[in-house]
Amino acid sequence: MTTRPSIHPRTYVQWIIALGVVLVVAALIAQLRAAKPHETPEFLVEGAENVDDPDAGIVSCERTLPGVPKEEDEPDAELLGRVTSSRVLECPDAFDGHLVTYIGEVIGDVLQRDDGAWVLLNDDPYALEVGPLASHGEFRGYNSGLAVWLEGDLADLVDQPGGPDWRGDVLLVEGAVLRTDPEDGGGLTIRASDAKVLAEAVPLSHPVNRPQAVAAGLLSLTALGLVVFERMAARRR
Repeated sequence: MTTRPSIHPRTYVQWIIALGVVLVVAALIAQLRAAKPHETPEFLVEGAENVDDPDAGIVSCERTLPGVPKEEDEPDAELLGRVTSSRVLECPDAFDGHLVTYIGEVIGDVLQRDDGAWVLLNDDPYALEVGPLASHGEFRGYNSGLAVWLEGDLADLVDQPGGPDWRGDVLLVEGAVLRTDPEDGGGLTIRASDAKVLAEAVPLSHPVNRPQAVAAGLLSLTALGLVVFERMAARRR
C-alpha cells in the first residue's frame, strides 16, 4: 500500500498568494474598464439640438433604377430644413437635388482647391455633443458625416479642423444634396451655397486619470512582487 506524499505547508501558502493575486488583478482590471479618463466635457453645440423633419413632401424612399435618369422638367422641392447624415445616407435618392441645411464638425484635412475647398462635416454625438472619444472615453455610437463643398470665401470659415487634440469648427451649411457628384468622383455630397460658424474650434486636454494611474501602479508592483517571490522560492529549493 502506497502512501500519498504529504503536501508541504509552503505549497498552501503559494496557492493562497496566487489566488489573492488573481483576485487583486481582476479587481484592478474591472476598475480600469469602469474608469473614464475624466468627466465627460460639455461640447453641446447651441443651435444643433433639434432636427426638423426632413421627410415632409417625400412620399417614399425609392432607389433610382440604372438607366432611368431624373426627368429634366421635374421640379426640386423647396428647402427641406435640417437633415442628418444618417438620413441622407440611408436614402440618398430621396434628397438628391433638394436644398437642405446641415450642421457638422469639420474633421480631418481641408482639401483646398482654386475655387473652394472640400471638407468632411461629421454630425455624430462626438462632433455635436460630447467631444472626441479620446477626451472622455464614453462610447456614443459611430462616426457619421457628409462631404461638403465650400465654394469661394465659404472655405475661409474653417479655421481649425477636428482631430485628437481639437474639437473642430462646427458649421451650419445650406446647399443642394448631390447623390452622384461628378466633381467628387460620383460621391454623395452637399454643395453649400451658404454657411456660417456655429461653434469655434476648442482645444482638448488629456489629464491623467488618477484611478487608472493607481491601478496601473498596483499592477506593476504586483507583477514585480511575483517575480521577486518566485526567485526567492527558487533559491530555497
